[in-house]
Amino acid sequence: MTRSGDQFVELAARRSVSTHYPGSVFVSIHYNAAHNVAASGIETYHHNARSQRMATQVQRALIQMTGAANRGVKRRGYSVLANNAAQSAILVEGGFL
Repeated sequence: MTRSGDQFVELAARRSVSTHYPGSVFVSIHYNAAHNVAASGIETYHHNARSQRMATQVQRALIQMTGAANRGVKRRGYSVLANNAAQSAILVEGGFL
């Protein structure tokens, strides 16, 4: 966990947590925002092939458990993913607020 309360943690600090846990995985959990009130669904991001398998498995399980719209698995260079020391890193957008 990168935080124990409702406070902002800088992106670099979030990434550095994984350096304390060799062989770990990094899962960043977020919720989307959109002006379109009809927007819905879950999507999972990865940065490289090493993380793609985990992203796909997590996405599949979340869709199966929730019945939410499947927005897919996507590759992106988000900072918390691209420069992460963890063995695998994914970012999950768990829906829309």
